[in-house]
Amino acid sequence: MKRLSKLLSVILAALMVLGCCWKVVAFAEPMAIVLAKDAGNAAAANTAVELFALVGDASASTAAEGAGVTLKARWRMNDDEWNDLPPYKITWTIKTAAGASVANTDVVYTEYGDSDDSGNDYMTAVATFTMPKEAVTATAKIESAYKLTVNPSLYGPTVAVGSSKLSPNFSQAVPGVSVKVNGTDEKNQAVYYLAQGDTVVAVTEKILAVASPKMNLRFTNEWAVDGLESSAYSTSSPYTVSFTMPAGAVTIKPNVEQVSLTTFSTTPADAAVTVKDAKNNTVSAEEDGKYALRVDSVYTYEVARAGYTTKSDTLTVPSTAATTVTVALEADASSDKDITAAVLLNAAGDTTPMATGSIDGTEITITLPSDTAQTVLDGIGSKYLRLTYPATATVGMSDGYNDTSGTFKWANGDVMCNMSLNSAKTFTVTAEDGTTKDYTITIKYVAPDAPALTAGAVSRTSDTAATVKFTSSEAGSYYYKVVASGAAEPTIAATGSGQSAVAGENTITLTNLTAGARDIYIVVKNAAGTAASAKLKIAIPAYSSGEGNYTITVSAPTGGTLTPSKEKANAGDTITVTVTPNSGYQMTADSLAYTLAVAGGETVKITNKTFTMPAGNITLTCKWETAATTVDGITGFSINGVAGAVNNSTNNITITMPYGTDVTKLVPTISGSNVASISPASGAAVNFTKPVTFTVTLKDGTVKTYTATVYVSAGSASQQMWDKLTGLYDTMPWWKWAEHQVSYGKYPTYW
Repeated sequence: MKRLSKLLSVILAALMVLGCCWKVVAFAEPMAIVLAKDAGNAAAANTAVELFALVGDASASTAAEGAGVTLKARWRMNDDEWNDLPPYKITWTIKTAAGASVANTDVVYTEYGDSDDSGNDYMTAVATFTMPKEAVTATAKIESAYKLTVNPSLYGPTVAVGSSKLSPNFSQAVPGVSVKVNGTDEKNQAVYYLAQGDTVVAVTEKILAVASPKMNLRFTNEWAVDGLESSAYSTSSPYTVSFTMPAGAVTIKPNVEQVSLTTFSTTPADAAVTVKDAKNNTVSAEEDGKYALRVDSVYTYEVARAGYTTKSDTLTVPSTAATTVTVALEADASSDKDITAAVLLNAAGDTTPMATGSIDGTEITITLPSDTAQTVLDGIGSKYLRLTYPATATVGMSDGYNDTSGTFKWANGDVMCNMSLNSAKTFTVTAEDGTTKDYTITIKYVAPDAPALTAGAVSRTSDTAATVKFTSSEAGSYYYKVVASGAAEPTIAATGSGQSAVAGENTITLTNLTAGARDIYIVVKNAAGTAASAKLKIAIPAYSSGEGNYTITVSAPTGGTLTPSKEKANAGDTITVTVTPNSGYQMTADSLAYTLAVAGGETVKITNKTFTMPAGNITLTCKWETAATTVDGITGFSINGVAGAVNNSTNNITITMPYGTDVTKLVPTISGSNVASISPASGAAVNFTKPVTFTVTLKDGTVKTYTATVYVSAGSASQQMWDKLTGLYDTMPWWKWAEHQVSYGKYPTYW
């Protein structure tokens, strides 16, 4: 019993295995393929067009799930139809019984001949799809098709359409032209078969690059369209033509011209290039900077840049894809002729100067330290002068060496100056373009014990008379010489007794002048006769009897004088300002200016000491500073904007403050060279009722002492009398005091 039961179990298991195997090897049942036509506007296609379904190479009405199915629509065509009659446009739509869409490939058109060689060929429209797991219906939408040709004749070999039986899937590309049908990109080809009503948009590129033969074509933004009236297509968008396909053939062609992409290689690289065609129209460069120029045409071009000579020429464009035109400009002759630095050297090639010049317009002053050795002063003419000026220019000294005379150059510092102390020399700078500019250079030296001079007021009372005031720091004798305004600095022989000079303000009365502006040069020799001051130049203006509608006044701090060429002038007159710094001073750069004498009047900087008179009264002003020296110690000393004179040989500082200044609590501003500390310090209040000693400690530990003396201007006679009257008020009535004054008439002499 047990054996029988075991046998039955084995048989049952075997049957189960056989059943499973049957299911594994069983084949899926084929699904039906139903073919249908939708003739649309091509009713004749119901009989003319045949439909086939193929699995592999065999016709089939069914297919298994996953099988590849080919759908084919076929119709017969004769030679005439290729030229005159349209074929059909086939669109396959595949749906399941449940209505689901099945994807298929794009339709491909082919043509093949029949076996009897009758000249009647077949055209087929083929698509493929993958069979789903249920039956499908494949519908061929059949529409009359019309030929759209993109004419590529300008791009290479002509594409024959018609007689060569060009098939609809002809794949020759048309360079630079893309076509969209009903919003869908089509293959870039020469021929399309489209249905009536299809929307066509064709776009070309601005520059079309052709590989063979190698060339560049430029679209002229014009289209040639055959088969449509001009009103039936649009070219409103750049490089685009759009239309609706009619019931007939259409040929479109973008009008192009062969161009060479031309590059202008210029030196300098930033030169401007202008290109014009034969009609003198300016040609613009493309985005990459190249010019698309028509082959075999003649263009003119101009290359220009500031500072260079402009070049113009013509170009006949070669039939190459690219062209390069090389243009090198020649630099213009330079007009630069400014001297920007001047130094005095002990020997040729020295890198450390003996003294450095200060430049004020065209006047250059090289000031030697007051402690310069006598041997150096005696041999000053054998020292070397180095000037800094443009490399394209040359410099010549009046009655002296010129750069063009030999191999030595003023710029190299290898030319002896051949100059005398305190005597100006003229140097002429000649620019590369031949223009010139004159400078005066003076090597200035003031002996340590020489009087210091300060220019004062000048009054021109007539064409022949004037009074000139100046201040001397020491008593002695003064000597002077008057020359024409702007004339060379004269030589003054400080010999003989001269005129008596006092320590303070001195007045020179001139009575034998001639009409016009003059310059007076003054020298003061100390009482011992051992040292003479540097020459003080004071400008004497021309006499003015009141001509001119507007006045020119001067308001500048102590440190020098400003003398305008006119005291009254009309709007538009040219006014020249003579700047005369006191000994040891120089005008601060760019500080010379005039201000319109009205509330909130504009202040205008004066350049080159010359300006044009505005329509209004003006006031001239400037700032003074201590002349630069190479001496360590105090180099600048000023109070309330008034500059003092610093003598680093005697270590004396003198300063004259305006009338009425309270000297008991003045605050000096002190500057120095190589200074570690100053006592009393700069910015501290100091009582100057008597000379004050300032102790200076240099950075190397050396200690120097300076004696600073403050003078106060005496004021006018009326101011002095008022001081006396107000000072005696508490002890004696003014009328009692007046009774004791010397009288030469009805009133005291003060009146």
